[in-house]
Amino acid sequence: LALRPLQDDLPKWILLGNRNQTPMGQWVSRKCAKIDTPLLVLTEDYISALRCSRFSCAMPLMGVNLSDWHLNQVIQWRTAALKEYEECLVMVWLDNDSQLVVKQAKAIRKRLDPFVNCGIIFIKKEPKHFRNDSEIREVINGT
Repeated sequence: LALRPLQDDLPKWILLGNRNQTPMGQWVSRKCAKIDTPLLVLTEDYISALRCSRFSCAMPLMGVNLSDWHLNQVIQWRTAALKEYEECLVMVWLDNDSQLVVKQAKAIRKRLDPFVNCGIIFIKKEPKHFRNDSEIREVINGT
């Protein structure tokens, strides 16, 4: 659970519970999902990951940093995906509400590059703020 206190003397977000969230959404098995290339979307928060999980695998980072634990989850996801597919893709979709967040997205991509094909979605609207699921699908699919 993440709370936003909206007070200057407190942090922007207070997180209650565990930051370590696993990927959710469409599993990578060809038997379960009719997809050409498995996709994992990394988001800043749980609600955004939940919205993206309707069209791909998604994992909330619960912030703007890729922890060692999350990196391990991405590597495990990639290993499972490559058992059934020739390639897989990870997209970083943070809130992009400041240059610092964009810098963090680039740092996450750089950290993932040795392990998996990775890109960044740079639009400023975060998944949880889209009205229609079809708009999220268009962003994820690049159309």
